[in-house]
Amino acid sequence: MLLIALAVAAAACTGGDDPEPSGDPQPTPSELPTRDTGRVEFERGAFIYQFQNVTAELRWDGGEGELTVDNRSGKELGAPGLYAVTDSQQEIDAEVLEGAPIPTGSSTSFTVRFPDDLGYDEMGLLVLLFGDQNWGAFAPVPVEDESAEQ
Repeated sequence: MLLIALAVAAAACTGGDDPEPSGDPQPTPSELPTRDTGRVEFERGAFIYQFQNVTAELRWDGGEGELTVDNRSGKELGAPGLYAVTDSQQEIDAEVLEGAPIPTGSSTSFTVRFPDDLGYDEMGLLVLLFGDQNWGAFAPVPVEDESAEQ
């Protein structure tokens, strides 16, 4: 009896009675207009991070660089830290000189230093830390298109 019930249920689930679609399928229009902006180029050594009213800008092209943090989050941030993930998946810490907590409402700059053997071209990803919290990855800064400003 159980086998008969299962056979009937299986036959009902095959969808054999579904109607065939009629006509040509209609393309679904895109909800957002898109346009090809062409090749995007990035400013060498410029990175930005923005989240929850915190903006961090990093200028680094190998060796020593500068990290500027603008904290409008309403809370104090822990001392900043950075690490790079290389193309071979190594994590390499940067030294943040005179790193200190960042009070809300302030903008503070720090000198950062990666080991000399980490060149700009070996870096794959830069990650921002505040205290012991990983806040995420920096994004490269696109070169501004001067023709778009006219």
